[in-house]
Amino acid sequence: MAHFLLVRRGAALLLIVFLFTALGACRQQVPAEPNPTEPVQTETPGGTEPENPEPEEPASASEPVVGASTYDKTFYTEDGTKLLSLSYAVPKIENAEGNDSLTMINAYYEAQLQAMVDAGRGELLETAEIAAQEGYLILPYSEEESFTEEYRSESRIAFLRTRSIYNGGAHPNFVLFADNFDYTTGLRLTAEDVFSVPEDIYRTRILDEILKQIEKNGAENYFEEYREYLPQIFNPDQFYLTEEGIVYYFQPYDIAPYAAGVPSFLIPFSAMEDILEQWT
Repeated sequence: MAHFLLVRRGAALLLIVFLFTALGACRQQVPAEPNPTEPVQTETPGGTEPENPEPEEPASASEPVVGASTYDKTFYTEDGTKLLSLSYAVPKIENAEGNDSLTMINAYYEAQLQAMVDAGRGELLETAEIAAQEGYLILPYSEEESFTEEYRSESRIAFLRTRSIYNGGAHPNFVLFADNFDYTTGLRLTAEDVFSVPEDIYRTRILDEILKQIEKNGAENYFEEYREYLPQIFNPDQFYLTEEGIVYYFQPYDIAPYAAGVPSFLIPFSAMEDILEQWT
């Protein structure tokens, strides 16, 4: 009897051990639920990274904010007599920092200004000093330059510079300079950049338009030989853009007396639209 009870107890213990082992195995097979506070990371097919977003469009060229670079200086003789005055102003793009195209335009005008200062303080001042020593100076000598903005579009800008020089004559002398730029590139424009046809074609068209205006407005205001002078003196790069068209100009005494001023001829875009390059 005792032996029988021991066998039954041993069987019961084996049964209990088996049940605990089975339950432990079931717990290990149940997958752990994800922690709702942790982000679920997923992989893209093939294990590759997601595609980058499309690149943004490059920013358009900055529109120039025009100011001025200036130089002003007056020179005197030893006895305090005013000898020479220099006053120059050239365009300066105020928002050029970080923009290579606008910086190129500023560099062009910085060089122009420096050249004027060097010539004024050098040759012109020396001429004035010699004239004062010789006693035939009409005081004082002077040189001035100013500018106006004549045109602006989404890509182009034009300046007209007027220089006045007085060195003791009956009146000052004037010289005009025009600069037309593509401010998206910083390049100074020539006639080839404006017209879509060869030079012989646009040159002929321009001269024909100028002759028409001279005859319409009064040929008596020009030298008698203006028809002969005009083709020889005409420079197709001596122009500036305006809202209405292209202005071609000549220096005083080129084709007309000083009293006629600076001969300028506005040719409307509409008169040459068939041979013009397209721009904005």
